[in-house]
Amino acid sequence: MAEYGIRTIDNISANALYEKYLGWIDEYNANPEYAADFIRRVGLQIDRPTAVLSEAPLEFAESADLNMPDWQKGREITIPIDLKYYALGQAFTRRFIQSNASRVLDERTKKAIAADQRLVMKKYFGTMLMKASAGFYHGSGYTPPRYKHNTFESDHQHYILSNLDAGDGAWDIDDIRWAKEHILEHGYSALNLHVFANANTIRDIEGWATWTASATPTVPTSLSDTLATEGFAQGVSIEGFSLHHEEWIPDDYMLFVSLDEPCVAERVHPNPTARGLKIIPGRNSNCQLEDSYYERSIGTVVMGKGAGVVLYNTTNGSWTDPEGFDFD
Repeated sequence: MAEYGIRTIDNISANALYEKYLGWIDEYNANPEYAADFIRRVGLQIDRPTAVLSEAPLEFAESADLNMPDWQKGREITIPIDLKYYALGQAFTRRFIQSNASRVLDERTKKAIAADQRLVMKKYFGTMLMKASAGFYHGSGYTPPRYKHNTFESDHQHYILSNLDAGDGAWDIDDIRWAKEHILEHGYSALNLHVFANANTIRDIEGWATWTASATPTVPTSLSDTLATEGFAQGVSIEGFSLHHEEWIPDDYMLFVSLDEPCVAERVHPNPTARGLKIIPGRNSNCQLEDSYYERSIGTVVMGKGAGVVLYNTTNGSWTDPEGFDFD
């Protein structure tokens, strides 16, 4: 008996493949183990168009006769988050389905899942690394609330240049200490600090081994000996920051962040059935795989604007955003 419908070259029904891919994607969306550890630690999902600045400027004030002070009502600082849609530039055309074996279509779906993971990481890191209103304090838009005796001006920012923000010399250990001060002065703990850098930057840091040496140059320390023979490994602490190798961080940049609490709000679709990676069916009701494509809706914004610092290694005295985080 003849078998009808669109089929692959190895005679697998396109409809059967569509149902299989729906199952794969449902499992991927539902299982948090598929999310990167970085995302699970820094991200908080919300389904509304604004996030709340986590450094809440609430203070007790003397009141009379059980009346709440008017100035304290509705003191939350809200941050807008745009929900944007991203589609993978590949579709299952009729000719593609009929000209390939089912394993080729399987691989395309696996690659779509991998591409979705890269999209989410790119959204998170781009939001944190780019000097803009969606990132950390950047010198305009948001004035940090007071913390204990620490007050801040409206031009306070956490996108700093090497050589203690002078931008006229290469970075060194003093820049890491200065980045730490920027985070601690907003009330974050010194016990949960992390720094993310790529392999080239880690080699730069390994070249700073002199900061571990004794006052007598000829007397080595155990740490400088370790650096000389093994370099840095996961778990090494630098000025209280746990070091993490992360190739999403470009050359000449370092990301410092407190993980006391999530500092990035990820906006998801208000409809739970539209969240995560989705396969959008094609127009052919008899074969939904035909002309189907993959899509995700997502928005990101830093809500813990004092929780992180981005350090840029430069000698030209001005900030330049890292490349590779646009979607044009």
